[in-house]
Amino acid sequence: MTVSIQSNSVQGGRPFDPATFIGATAIATVLNLLIFWVGKSAGAAMTLESGAYDTITWTMVGSATLVALALGGIVAWIISPRWPKFFRIALWGGLAVALVSLASPFVVADDIRTAVSLAAMHVVGATAWFFGLQATRR
Repeated sequence: MTVSIQSNSVQGGRPFDPATFIGATAIATVLNLLIFWVGKSAGAAMTLESGAYDTITWTMVGSATLVALALGGIVAWIISPRWPKFFRIALWGGLAVALVSLASPFVVADDIRTAVSLAAMHVVGATAWFFGLQATRR
């Protein structure tokens, strides 16, 4: 008689491995900071026509990337074990929000270099979100 035990890389019945997601979040934060500095070097003003703030700094870029991905990951981590379908909703919903919001820099940025830089940061965040969560389900 042969008994096979299916191994699951996810620990404790959670829907994803936080270490993998934390790694994706860290990489996205570093990449977005690099995009910020490359954009600034290329002449992006990093200013917006927005009521909340008008100048984007490297600390804003780093913290916005880190906090947005971390909060989303924590919510998925807490809710998904209780409602397993939420993981899929969070995975695709987070990707959709990041990609839809990709258009906003072109509306509020003072120059095209700033808009392209910010849009690229949204793509990085969306990619980290999707693959950071998706890779951990295996």
